[in-house]
Parts: sequence; structure tokens; C-alpha cells
Amino acid sequence: MISVYSKKAGRPPKKPDGRLDVAAWQEFLGDAVRGSKEYTEIDSDDSSQTEVRTEHIKLQNEKIAFQIAVLKKEYIAFTVAEQMAGEVYAGCRSILMQLPKLAPTVAGLSVADTETRLREIVHEFMTQLSLLDERLDQLKPAG
Repeated sequence: MISVYSKKAGRPPKKPDGRLDVAAWQEFLGDAVRGSKEYTEIDSDDSSQTEVRTEHIKLQNEKIAFQIAVLKKEYIAFTVAEQMAGEVYAGCRSILMQLPKLAPTVAGLSVADTETRLREIVHEFMTQLSLLDERLDQLKPAG
């Protein structure tokens, strides 16, 4: 750095014995660097530049975190999610629409028989839900 600035006007002179005056050079170089265009631009815009850099780094980190989550198969495509939601809705609707039709099958039964029949209905309902769950597993992307 001294070799670059030794050609500049206003540089400190050498001592009579040929050595450099370190304090004088530190002061000269400090003034030269502070007066340079790059230093002035960075100094004047330092706070806004820092904010921009900070926001940029934050967004990069969020993007990387998202990319990692995608690679880990923690996200699925919207179309797959939409298809899965449709399957769940259709399956649940189908099962629930059967419940009113079951009322006549329990009407007039004893309490014990009604309880037995309702347990069978719940078991059928749970079986249908498990089949729906298996279908949803098939829709999930391999991971």
C-alpha cells in the first residue's frame, strides 16, 4: 500500500536516515483512504447498504430453507394437495351420507342390539376411513 501512495502528492518525507515516519504515514494513509471515492460512497450509504445486505441475506436464507424442505419432501405440489383434499372430501361425504340410511336398521331394536349395530356401523366407518387413508398414501410423492 505504501508503494502505491509513495508516488502521491503530500506523502510524508523519508527521515534523514532513509526510514519512514510510521505515525506520519498512518495519518497520511488514513486521510487518503477516507478521501477515496470508494470509502466516501460506502460511508455515506453505509446504513442503507447494510439494511439492503441484511434483507438480501435474510431472503437467501429463507430460500435455502425452503429448498431444503422441498428436498426433504416436506412439501408437495399444490396439484397433489388439491387432489388429496378432493379424495378426502369425496370419501368422507360418501361415508357420512350413508348414516341417515342406517336409522331404520336400528329402529325398534333393544338397547343392547342397537349398541351392537352402532358399533358395527362405527367399525364400517373406520374401515372406510382407513381405505381412504391408504388411497391418500398412494397420492403422496415418493420420499
